[in-house]
Amino acid sequence: MKTIAIWMAALALSTGSALAASPANESLAAELIALMKVDEALKQGMEMSRKAMLMQTQQMAGQTGAANLEQIKAHQARVMDLIESEMSWEKVMGQFVELYASVFTESELEGLIEFYRSPVGQAFIRKQPELMQKSMELNHRMMMNLQPKIMQMMKDEKAAAAPAP
Repeated sequence: MKTIAIWMAALALSTGSALAASPANESLAAELIALMKVDEALKQGMEMSRKAMLMQTQQMAGQTGAANLEQIKAHQARVMDLIESEMSWEKVMGQFVELYASVFTESELEGLIEFYRSPVGQAFIRKQPELMQKSMELNHRMMMNLQPKIMQMMKDEKAAAAPAP
């Protein structure tokens, strides 16, 4: 759920949409976001993205023999630094509050707050980082299994596009 919320917020930020919500909803949304520890999830997501990007670069370099691996790593580090700076919690918190307040009704926010205060909700929050990590690992394994098929598809398309002799 946090992952979906983060992507929804990123979409709202990228489109620059102006969402209107009542002050009561904004207050409840801020409470919910604090209970959900969205700030920590955002930070963990950034760290995981940084690691995944580095791992992908190293794998690609191993396959292609990229001579400029260190330059690529340095560039990726600068890009991630910029993203982390521009999407720091301090800069996006208000937009997250606005997003949640505009998407959920007052009664939905109250129900979510009740859930996240419960032992089950707290367990969900505690286990979310592990769930995210394992989900990323699963996704990575699935993509690695698809890679030979994708490479073959590209090879076939290149051969089909080549002019006949």
